[in-house]
Amino acid sequence: IMRRTARENAFKLLFEQSVSGGTGDITYAVLTRSMDEEENAYYNTIIKSVEKNNDFIESVIKRYARGFDYDRIYKIDRAILKVAVYEILFNDDVPDKVAVNEALEMAKIYSTDNSPSFINGILASVIREKETLLEENAALSEKSDEQSVEQPDDNDNITLVEVHDDGENN
Repeated sequence: IMRRTARENAFKLLFEQSVSGGTGDITYAVLTRSMDEEENAYYNTIIKSVEKNNDFIESVIKRYARGFDYDRIYKIDRAILKVAVYEILFNDDVPDKVAVNEALEMAKIYSTDNSPSFINGILASVIREKETLLEENAALSEKSDEQSVEQPDDNDNITLVEVHDDGENN
């Protein structure tokens, strides 16, 4: 039960961010006020991890939402999926079945009648391909680490201009 509140509140914040395009600071304050320390810690873990891995998580959802354009998936369902995909791929403390069941419960409460089966289908694919997805993510992380080391700093290309007291540049 402790994690259910944190998970549900994380979903609410992600949903609000997707609707407003903002940071959700007010919602964050409201949601965290009602939770105890452990719930807040798990909530923050979900939010930070989903943000950190957002591009990869979205690519996974797009891949398995066959026949659905990502932008046309209900924002509620996308927020639920982000939390569940994070838990399945990046949180070893949460059994895959628990992540799926929690996602389906949220879909039943907050979304359409068709959402639970849609979400279940995507999550079943994620679980089936879990090892491949984790290897893919590790390879992507390795690649981005290498690129960040190789990229020259923007400041490397600055040309200094001397200014003399007579006002002329040399």
